[in-house]
Amino acid sequence: MKVFKIFVFSIAIGLSYSCAENSRSVANKDDLNNEDLNKIQVLLMTPDSLRSEKDKALLHQLGALYYESVSIKNDRFVLTLSKKEVKERGLPEIVFDELTKEINAANNFLDTTSFPKQLVLNSFLENQKSYLVKENIQHQE
Repeated sequence: MKVFKIFVFSIAIGLSYSCAENSRSVANKDDLNNEDLNKIQVLLMTPDSLRSEKDKALLHQLGALYYESVSIKNDRFVLTLSKKEVKERGLPEIVFDELTKEINAANNFLDTTSFPKQLVLNSFLENQKSYLVKENIQHQE
């Protein structure tokens, strides 16, 4: 659960930045996307005790997307799904766009910082493994 909270926090930060950035140059046709993004942002900051079952299901979908669709190749994060595949999972297209932005930002961070790259990559791999083990156990029950 701690790993998931860290994931949720990092996505919330990214979504907050993206919302501020998007609100400066939004056309009318993008209002629905921004509405979806705002709903997800609010959901990520909502305590577990106040989330509905529908909210929890959406968070589960986001976690599954993150841990099942992001991999590491050549010391860089890579999204292995297309926008169409994300949409087929029942998630708004803006989730793909935001996740792509977050991956690009993470890769940029890895490329431009003196922070130990392998520490970040290993942390992701450990969290991904924990998530997948947990999901596997839940599916077997």
